[in-house]
Amino acid sequence: MSNRSRRRVLVGVMGYSDKPYDHVLAESQLRGAFDQLQFAYPNRQVVIVSGHTDQGVPGQAYHLAKEYGFGTVGLTARRAHALKPDGTPKYQLFPVDTIITVGTEEDPWGVESETFVEYCTRFICLGEGPQSLREAQLAEDDGKDVQRFELPILAA
Repeated sequence: MSNRSRRRVLVGVMGYSDKPYDHVLAESQLRGAFDQLQFAYPNRQVVIVSGHTDQGVPGQAYHLAKEYGFGTVGLTARRAHALKPDGTPKYQLFPVDTIITVGTEEDPWGVESETFVEYCTRFICLGEGPQSLREAQLAEDDGKDVQRFELPILAA
């Protein structure tokens, strides 16, 4: 492990990207978790790692990360970088500091989960989406800390 990686705390954030949820509650949960990270790691660089999207919980986490002065990494399936027929991006992506892509454009969402869990030191999980729950379980099975928050899906 390099000196640089020992100075960083890589925090994976998992949560809904496309389901309706209480954004105010999610922000409060993220702020509480981020405050704890600042307190726990005063001399280390906190880096928020999520699925690179500027939507849902990952988007909220990235915006708050910038407010807190944290670094950002977008770790996602290559298909997140797909283009529409007119050449414009198919998905709204957050301008992260570092981009890590996994798989091919044909691979399904979730192909990046094992890489995500291996890459991060600890995790924050909001809600109970299937991919988030799978990644949280993988992390816990690997002995990593997962801070879980209830975040119900709202009726559309």
